[in-house]
Amino acid sequence: MDYEIHFASPTRPGELVAALADEFGVAATEVVVESASLPRAGGAPPLVLITGPAADDPHFGCVLSAGDEFAQRNGGRDELTVAATLCRKVGTSALIPHEEAVNPYWRLIDADGTSTLVDLDETALESGRLVPGPVHPPPTPADPA
Repeated sequence: MDYEIHFASPTRPGELVAALADEFGVAATEVVVESASLPRAGGAPPLVLITGPAADDPHFGCVLSAGDEFAQRNGGRDELTVAATLCRKVGTSALIPHEEAVNPYWRLIDADGTSTLVDLDETALESGRLVPGPVHPPPTPADPA
C-alpha cells in the first residue's frame, strides 16, 4: 500500500512528525524531512518521507509519502484514514487521490477529518500545483437496468 498525502502548504513538517509519533508510534528518527528545493541525496528509503512545500506553492505542497512498511506499522489503515487522523491532530487539510472514482477526482480532507470529492484546477495542475476546484457529490453506482 502506498501513501501520498498532500497537506496544505502552511502545514509544518515538524507537526506531522510529532503527529506520526503520537498517532502511529513512528519515531522521529524513522521520518526524513526534505525541502522541495533541496531533495535528499540517495540512501535507503525512510519509513516516512515528508517533503516541505516550495516557497511559491501556497496550496497543497507539503507531501507525506510512505509505503508497505508504514502500512504494516499502522495496522493496514488506508490512506483516507491516515490523512483524516493526521489532519485532525495537526488542524490542517489535505488532498489524496480518490482511486475508486471513475473520474480523476481527489478527496479533500478538512481539519475535522471529514472529506469531500473535488476536481483539481486544470491550469494549476499543468504547473505542478494541486488547487482544489468544485466539490462533487459522491459517485453513485450505475443503474442495473
